[in-house]
Amino acid sequence: VTPTELAAFYRRAQCLVVPSRIPETFGLVGPEAMSYGTPVVAAEVGGITEWLEDGVTGLAVPPNDPAALAQAIDTLQADPAFADRLGANARRRYFERFTPERHADGLLRLFERVVAAARGSAPAARPEGPAP
Repeated sequence: VTPTELAAFYRRAQCLVVPSRIPETFGLVGPEAMSYGTPVVAAEVGGITEWLEDGVTGLAVPPNDPAALAQAIDTLQADPAFADRLGANARRRYFERFTPERHADGLLRLFERVVAAARGSAPAARPEGPAP
């Protein structure tokens, strides 16, 4: 689908479900959904725990537990106001932590610390303002 169609799907969805059974390294689909304000229901495995905060940006469930997964989906369907709060929190979290610019800034700071440690000095201070 086109980016415009994808955005429409995310905005129309009550939630995104990520029922991973084995650990993933990070997975981009969750943060992508979060960028549109779509709450996520996901199995609490691997890198998913890096971006999903249970009860804040979505709902975490144990892996391989279809009953818990179904219950989490039902919870969001039964309480649209709760789902909207999770979605708003998810969108805010995405822009605070997961934009490409934030990623690049974080990598740059990491490289600066590694170089400074190799030289035996402290890295230069860099401003950390919010992403545009």
